[in-house]
Formats: sequence, structure tokens, C-alpha cells
Amino acid sequence: MREHQDEGDALADKELADHGRVEQLLKGLEMQESIDPDFDRMVRELRTEVTVQGCECF
Repeated sequence: MREHQDEGDALADKELADHGRVEQLLKGLEMQESIDPDFDRMVRELRTEVTVQGCECF
């Protein structure tokens, strides 16, 4: 991506940052119990992040 598109560096950096946010949310969920009050909030946040990233691809 960096070499094949105008502004490829910026696009690649954004994708890496987006991936990092999803990875952090997943790690946070691994440490939570499903009965934890923050669990549902974190799942909603993860779902939103993944949905937004998917929509940006089109």
C-alpha cells in the first residue's frame, strides 16, 4: 500500500492504528468476565470499531 498508492504511507499508518485499537479491545475483553458490567460496553465498542473500519474500505 505504501508504495502503490498516492498517500500510501498515511493510509497504511491509519490501518495499523485502527488494527491496534481493535487488538487492544480484544485483549481487554480477554481479561473480563462476561458478567462484568464493562463487558457489554466493550463488546459494543468493539463491534462499532470493526463496523466503522469495514465501512471505510468501500
